[in-house]
Amino acid sequence: MASPRGIIGHSHTDSAGWKDQPAYCAMMGSPNQAELDASFPESIERLVTNFHILDLPNMEAVRSRVDKYVTEPKTAERLKPWYPFWCKGPTFSDIRATGAR
Repeated sequence: MASPRGIIGHSHTDSAGWKDQPAYCAMMGSPNQAELDASFPESIERLVTNFHILDLPNMEAVRSRVDKYVTEPKTAERLKPWYPFWCKGPTFSDIRATGAR
């Protein structure tokens, strides 16, 4: 399972975190991911489904980190991202969550 990057004191930089995101790597055409054929319209739904499957373990880890750092359950639920990791401009830092305590 991929783990979120940017933990205070962690040696990785923001840019290094991207290589640990399987769905993003597959979407960008990384040689580390199986090749997905987008040449036919009927395969687009399959491609997006595969990206979501690759992304699920990482996003579950991100959401669980919010629970770890934000003690108020209602606030924690509002801070959890329910979109794919590769959909927004994600960060690899716990600062946002720790500021919401």
